[in-house]
Amino acid sequence: MTMQPATTTPDLYTLISVDVDLKKTAGTKGGEYHGACPFCGGRDRLAVWPNATKPGWWCRQCERGGDAIQYLREQGMSFADACAQLGRRLDERPRTERPAPAPEACEPPCAAWRAAGGAFALFAQQQLHAAPHALDYLRGRGLTDKTIHAYGLGYNPAGRWSERAKWGIARDDSKDARYPDQIWLPQGIVIPQRVDGVLWKIEIRQDNPAQPDKRYKTVTSSSNVLAGADSLQPGKPFMLVEGPIDWLCVAQAAADLCGVGRVGTSGARRVRWLTRLALASVVLVSLDADAPGDTASKYWLDALPNARRWRPYYADPAQMAQDGGDVRAWVAAGLNLKARRLDEFSTEIVGTADGAQLVCLLWDDTTNAVIGRYASEAAAIAEARRLCGVTL
Repeated sequence: MTMQPATTTPDLYTLISVDVDLKKTAGTKGGEYHGACPFCGGRDRLAVWPNATKPGWWCRQCERGGDAIQYLREQGMSFADACAQLGRRLDERPRTERPAPAPEACEPPCAAWRAAGGAFALFAQQQLHAAPHALDYLRGRGLTDKTIHAYGLGYNPAGRWSERAKWGIARDDSKDARYPDQIWLPQGIVIPQRVDGVLWKIEIRQDNPAQPDKRYKTVTSSSNVLAGADSLQPGKPFMLVEGPIDWLCVAQAAADLCGVGRVGTSGARRVRWLTRLALASVVLVSLDADAPGDTASKYWLDALPNARRWRPYYADPAQMAQDGGDVRAWVAAGLNLKARRLDEFSTEIVGTADGAQLVCLLWDDTTNAVIGRYASEAAAIAEARRLCGVTL
């Protein structure tokens, strides 16, 4: 980093802009600026509030943050050198490190938001089959129509403004607000995220985002959620993935092997979800197979004693599914499960006492247990193939 002359006392904006191209994105706290994090990269994950009552900075990916002194210390300076660089006395603040922030609590959005969000999600679901390109995209990512329907995926055919009051959201009086009484719902694939039947969050995969690296738009006032948390059972394995399509692909392929939740970058780092995750037998941390994914994984590995890193074989689980990779076998390998074979299953046609109704039982011959009852032998065999990860 370029050293400032000893006689200057740069403000936080000047200090950080030596390393990062900062752009103003909001008027909160006297002005919010975003840019690439000098420690973990990205394009806009670093937030800086140079004009706040207590100026500060924070990265939503690596979670480094603090004041100007802490910024210089993250660059490798000692506390004394950082104070000298900023023209401050050594006794202006204690030399202790900032403690890691405690995990925050979280609650679902208000009732009005859930009602408006539910109505929007239902509308979008009804529009999906009139949008062939959206369906083609979802199917091309490896999702079946059954999964698409089960998770309530939809499509917003045109960008629209919606009244904040309808969603129970207060007016935005910041000077940068274009329409202070409305929120923007862009055109694109709508992905509602519920836990235990309650709507927590809605994301929209935009068709034509203004910034290609910001493809996903979160609907205003969505809550921080571990999507898929309701698939977590105490004493059973669980997998954490990064993106919404990753979540759906793993749930589709291996929901019977483990629960699966989508954590994003840092939104699910909350007490509510950490408490539930601590009850799992093991948590496979399967965020994207890249440097940012490895960095974000460290949080979960440190926070959860039952967590371990299980990198995707491809860039992410969704890419694995799209390229024809065996997502189920990858999950099973992470759980150290023995691969099943078709010859470990058998079928048996049985009927009622009067023989009027025939059903087919599917047996697991390794445990001598009935897995289920099916209307036909073909349906039972299809289930056995699914359990073995065999695709037609």
